[in-house]
Amino acid sequence: MGYLTNTDYLLHVQDTNWQQLISNNALVQKQSERYAQAKITSFLNSKYDCIEEFKDTTIFDIAKAYKADALVVYNSEYYYLTPTAEPYAYNVTYKVGDKVYYHSNIYTCIVESIGVTPTTSTSWTNDNYTITGVLPTDSTKWTKGDNRSVLIFNWYVELAVFYAYTRISPRNIPQLRIDQKNEVIEDLKNAQIGVSINLYDLPLLQPLQGRSIRFNSTPKNIL
Repeated sequence: MGYLTNTDYLLHVQDTNWQQLISNNALVQKQSERYAQAKITSFLNSKYDCIEEFKDTTIFDIAKAYKADALVVYNSEYYYLTPTAEPYAYNVTYKVGDKVYYHSNIYTCIVESIGVTPTTSTSWTNDNYTITGVLPTDSTKWTKGDNRSVLIFNWYVELAVFYAYTRISPRNIPQLRIDQKNEVIEDLKNAQIGVSINLYDLPLLQPLQGRSIRFNSTPKNIL
């Protein structure tokens, strides 16, 4: 599996129609999803940490080691491994011993710092936190629910369906799909500049020193 599961499409398109669109070929589905993810990332990766969002959703395997925030399907329900620390924030001062969650890993601060990403080994150490052999129904380790961004999830599905249509008949795409695709692109443009749409469930990227970035449609220099 990737970011989406097959059942994720059912609220947007009937399964028989979807299978016809992709010719019952999982590779075609994956290609459509790759296009969708690339399009979303192209709009958001200058402001948001897209790596944090686009993790694989998998069928639960009792023998597999799972990292923090891993999303699984178990008995047709979604569960995610509860992180044991708060998400890393670039504008917070961390003291020795503080723990953060960052890109599916738990890190411990070893040198007081601010704005130093947890992958920097001189300031942080990776706890290599994983869980194996614990059923998702164990609420001490797992949380029942879907931890994917609701907005990004819906954009992703709409774009993947649209790209599947372009493969079959690019000149005869249903107007509904074209309109929905255009709405997604408009939403992405607004999310990119922080107008009307803010992805509060996605971590912001740390601004790069000396770079010009755009907030609320106004360019600002980061000194």
